[in-house]
Amino acid sequence: MKNSLLAPVRLFEIYLVSYFFNILIAISQLLNALLGGDPSVSLSMRADRANEAGKLWGRPATACIDFVLGRGHCRDAAPGDEGFGDYWAGVAKRKKRYL
Repeated sequence: MKNSLLAPVRLFEIYLVSYFFNILIAISQLLNALLGGDPSVSLSMRADRANEAGKLWGRPATACIDFVLGRGHCRDAAPGDEGFGDYWAGVAKRKKRYL
């Protein structure tokens, strides 16, 4: 009985987390676009690609972003050819866990 009463609250929490996560991604993409990058790519992904390409600014940018957002963030933010499908699949699994 208790879990059924909390289900709407958990769904709302998941909605809020997803909402704020999307806002943070939009801010990252806006910053990247303002710095002359592709507007559909986050700043973390651009930094990782620059680091892999050996650009001078890639390594310090990756180090700063990883320091603030956690070790390996830039590497994990650059999914390559598979896109964000793996991330959203993980989100769907977490949503099912709370229902």
